[in-house]
Amino acid sequence: MTLLPPPRAWVDWAVPKDADGNDLGVATDAPNFDIYIHWLADYLFETKIPLPTCQVELLKIYREAGGAEHALFDLSERIGYTLTDVEGIERDFAEGVSWEDFHAHERSCWNDFSEDEQEDQTEEEFFIWREEYERIGREGQEARIVPSHIRHADIPWRPVLAALFREVPDHDRRCEMLRRFYHNIGETASK
Repeated sequence: MTLLPPPRAWVDWAVPKDADGNDLGVATDAPNFDIYIHWLADYLFETKIPLPTCQVELLKIYREAGGAEHALFDLSERIGYTLTDVEGIERDFAEGVSWEDFHAHERSCWNDFSEDEQEDQTEEEFFIWREEYERIGREGQEARIVPSHIRHADIPWRPVLAALFREVPDHDRRCEMLRRFYHNIGETASK
């Protein structure tokens, strides 16, 4: 499945404080969302976050493809469209489901599709390969180091985004890109 999110890493999960002095771990209302976006736009621009080895190639790809704007669009598409798949992989992996059993279940679902449904996508697009299953599962385990009240979608790619945002000096432009990122995740996740 080519749409799965690229390699994730949890090396930075700093968040601003809300009006009551608590971590702004989620931003479910407009005022807190605005606080988070403005803070994040500056934080990513000003903070040098170490780039983990698993994201070196990703940064190179995004730089060559158009920088921060392209990265945010690509990530938002992948996050939104595969949210349920990723959660399922993480859950199954954590419960000890082997890739073989996971794949057997996928195969059963595929075989239940009509010919028309199978023609809408290739097997390569439908099936999650062993490497992807194991990577997503391991990353889900690694994500446990982030306090459970902090749940922003940008966190696993902050090292890449910080490197790319240093190339975007305009605060308002950075804010707009981040708003579109979060909006697109919501749009694609609801489809």
